[in-house]
Amino acid sequence: MENPPIPWPFWKSFLFSFFSPRFYRESGSRGRGMAYGYLLLLVALLAAPRALLFQRWASVFLPQAASKIPDFEFKKGELSSPQAQPYRVDWGPGSVFLLDTTGKIQHLNQVPGVADLQTVVLVTKRGFEERRTSLGLVRDQARDFTFMPDFQMTQAHLQRIAEAAARWSGVAAYFVLGLGWFCFEAVFLPAYAVLGLGAARWLKKSLDFDGALRLAVFSHTPAMVLAALLPWWGGREEPLSLCIFLSLGFLLFAVTCQAAAPRK
Repeated sequence: MENPPIPWPFWKSFLFSFFSPRFYRESGSRGRGMAYGYLLLLVALLAAPRALLFQRWASVFLPQAASKIPDFEFKKGELSSPQAQPYRVDWGPGSVFLLDTTGKIQHLNQVPGVADLQTVVLVTKRGFEERRTSLGLVRDQARDFTFMPDFQMTQAHLQRIAEAAARWSGVAAYFVLGLGWFCFEAVFLPAYAVLGLGAARWLKKSLDFDGALRLAVFSHTPAMVLAALLPWWGGREEPLSLCIFLSLGFLLFAVTCQAAAPRK
């Protein structure tokens, strides 16, 4: 009886997935390598640079955002602030935050230019209203401050909170991004395996679905590395089409490395 194949170590699987015909041939035909175990380790490795990038962004954005929030106090269900009002902050194109506890602006429809805005948040003395507009649909919601506990918030407090949030944002982003990325790939890659199986039938290569799934996971490594590292070179979003073509190219390469199917 043939001994069960020994899985490739992670670092060898990672390295050989970029160029080795032997690695792909053995992974597809002999079952070497734990595909989803490898995927989990790969995501754990590649989520780190994306989490660090998010932390770098948060360390700039959160203190800046906190600096735009004026001192305020809740007392007996009412909000007050020493800031001159109405106080308006434009968070981005079509997004506005407005504070007015003086009574000059009491409803969203009184906000100047509200019809041209996508997101509007109006905070008044006794509550807040929010309006979001998307694809021509308008959704409003409102909350009052009746049950809000009494407390006071100053710029010093806000900056300390922002700095703490920025400091831990990388850790939070790592786990959230890693979990989401792994789940997405775990659901997505079987479709690539089906494509690999079809390519094997067309090229008359010997490959079953289990082998095709392993090849799909390993051949997806270069595309995942590209998606993880490219934003560090100034790309705001990874080029999805480039990642897809790169992954398909390596999958086709992996299939061509398989032995020819036996003639019937």
